[in-house]
Amino acid sequence: MTRQINHSKPRTVPTVYFIGVSTTKSFIMKVYPSWSGILGLGAEIVGYDAPIHAPAEIYGSIVCHIKEDRLSMGALVTSHKIALLDATRDMFDYLDPYAELCGEISCISKRDGRLGGYPKDPIASGLAWEAFVEPVHWERTGRHVMCIGRVVRL
Repeated sequence: MTRQINHSKPRTVPTVYFIGVSTTKSFIMKVYPSWSGILGLGAEIVGYDAPIHAPAEIYGSIVCHIKEDRLSMGALVTSHKIALLDATRDMFDYLDPYAELCGEISCISKRDGRLGGYPKDPIASGLAWEAFVEPVHWERTGRHVMCIGRVVRL
């Protein structure tokens, strides 16, 4: 069952959060309990609904809770990938190089008290791309690709 997070109350069981807009409607809420059992995590999933472009304080509150609560294991982030990172970048102990490059995170992990942020979409997209576009396609065809996204200054 999806519940709103009570930031003032520590978790009593290992918990993974799902940060989205309407988490109760997401399929992950149905499959995660089975995954948790299969993987031996013993963790429950708790949804956190926030409006698109929520105030930075909302993002800061959830990331602070995950970082400080010993049974909060991490989170899956959907619609808030860019805004959450923009609001909480300084709260992370580690950001994956893709998080720095893309300016977003979709996965928050916590290991040994260190909070990490990772964008899994570039990795999944790359694997999908490699599965259906042959390695020599661009050289062989002389074609080009245009990727539209956020402007990143290196």
